[in-house]
Amino acid sequence: MTYDKFLLVLKEILESREAQALALSKGGWEGWLQCELWNRVSDSGITIERELKYPGFNTYCDLICSLDKRECWIELKAFGYLREVDINTFLDSFANDVLKLDAAPKGAAKLALLVIPRNIGEKATLKIYNRWPAIQVFTLDVMDLFLLKFE
Repeated sequence: MTYDKFLLVLKEILESREAQALALSKGGWEGWLQCELWNRVSDSGITIERELKYPGFNTYCDLICSLDKRECWIELKAFGYLREVDINTFLDSFANDVLKLDAAPKGAAKLALLVIPRNIGEKATLKIYNRWPAIQVFTLDVMDLFLLKFE
């Protein structure tokens, strides 16, 4: 699967009615998103692993698959409605995921994804740009998809 196709699949999920509803619900949003992405990529015939242990560490990576014929380790965070009051802790958790990617095997691509519904994440968006000025953003209908890609 190409990197661009992977992002297209993720964007399609994020623009779904289910994603928009779950982002505003109590609990389960991030786990659902991870599983839905795993299902869609897997359904396209690509091998994708969930919760694989980082080599030499007791931490786990959310998703691992081949993008552009290269192994890619992916960390995913999704900001939900009930996390709004705890934005700094949430962004610290994303920062920890970014750091975890350093433990991916040498030569692997690394991707940190952050999803924030725009109607609840305005404060978060400003803080994200302050912490990661070079972060890429894709503005969708009701969500913002932020990503950091490491080669």
